[in-house]
Amino acid sequence: MEIVTETESGIFRQILQGQLDLESDPWPNISESAKDLIRKMLERDPRQRITAHEVLCNPWIVDDRVAPDKPLDSAVFSRLKQFSAMNKLKKMALRMVS
Repeated sequence: MEIVTETESGIFRQILQGQLDLESDPWPNISESAKDLIRKMLERDPRQRITAHEVLCNPWIVDDRVAPDKPLDSAVFSRLKQFSAMNKLKKMALRMVS
C-alpha cells in the first residue's frame, strides 16, 4: 500500500508508522548529516529519540562546516512556505475559536 505523503496527514501517518522516505525527491539533495538528524528527531521510541538539547548541540546545527552553504532546493523551499502558511492559518483559526 502506497502512503500519500504530500498532505500533512499523509506525512504524519508516515512518521507514526516509522516509514521515513528520505530517498525520493527532494531528499537526494539533502546532506547525510541533515538526514541523520531528521531520523533521530523522528525516532518512534521516545526513549531513543534525541532530546531538544541534543538537537541544539548537534554538529549539523552548531558547526558551520557541517551544514552546507547552498541555496535550498526549490521543492524544499516551496514546502517550507506551505508549512509556514498552514501554521499561520491554524493560529488564526485558533484565535477565532478562542
